[in-house]
Amino acid sequence: MLRSAPAPNMYSLILMDLRMPVMDGFEAAKIIKGSNACNIPIVALTGETSIENKNQCDEIGFDDYRTKPLKKPELKQLLLKLVPGWTDQDAAST
Repeated sequence: MLRSAPAPNMYSLILMDLRMPVMDGFEAAKIIKGSNACNIPIVALTGETSIENKNQCDEIGFDDYRTKPLKKPELKQLLLKLVPGWTDQDAAST
């Protein structure tokens, strides 16, 4: 069972694999998105390229959908798009 984070918005972005044991990424995202206290962007990551997967992610409310492997330029683009205040200079410090 998922528990609430100790502090709201402790994370800036969630990269969610869609195929996981016990609970898949679709179900986990539904729970996270269903929480009124959580507005963290969620990006779906998958090795599958089916339109059905993409449509299901859109219905659930994922903020973006990417196929694996996720390359550094794509990650940078996601951070710039989905994390308010993130800049290229932040990448140099990580």
